[in-house]
Amino acid sequence: MNLLTIAVLSLSIGLIAGAGANENFILPVTLSAAAIFYSSRNKISTQEISWQLSEKNAQHDIIDHTKAYFAWPERNKFDCPVSGELYIDQIHQLIHKIERGNEPAEISNEGHIELFLLTAYLIPAHSNPTHPDQVQVVIGNKVLGLLTQKDSKEFQGLLEKMNLQQSITTCQAVIRKNVLVDQDTSIFRIMLDVELLETTSLST
Repeated sequence: MNLLTIAVLSLSIGLIAGAGANENFILPVTLSAAAIFYSSRNKISTQEISWQLSEKNAQHDIIDHTKAYFAWPERNKFDCPVSGELYIDQIHQLIHKIERGNEPAEISNEGHIELFLLTAYLIPAHSNPTHPDQVQVVIGNKVLGLLTQKDSKEFQGLLEKMNLQQSITTCQAVIRKNVLVDQDTSIFRIMLDVELLETTSLST
């Protein structure tokens, strides 16, 4: 949100307040609104960008499901963690779709932990100048997280050894929904069934 937008919105709010109450309120209300908008401009801009990205993703699939991607062998170990703290809203949205039956997934339980088995698409992000080794994890056509920096570098090296540079590959993924006892809170963790160190032998 730029300064001109802040000024226009603040003045509009001030004029509305003046018309509805007293014209003496125009200036203080305008200044108060401007201060609030200015202090919140970064948060508002982030929300606008997030909304725009959500709209773009809703209109254009991230993954081309008509293509066949290399699938990593299934080991049923799920020992590769995904960093998804910044994508918690997207994770919530996907779980909500699954629970409503709008997204296919195998569901099982381990006590108070609910497990959702899905296919993950691993996308190398070579175009990112600050993190060229970054690997995005896409599940249900949403980016739900990233491989850690260490795992991303190992994974990129694995792709190179298998002549899959810059290729999208798939693996099985589990989203663990841990409902805290006596609390209306859920903790989500995503684990991938992909072996980063020993699977290099597959290229021989």
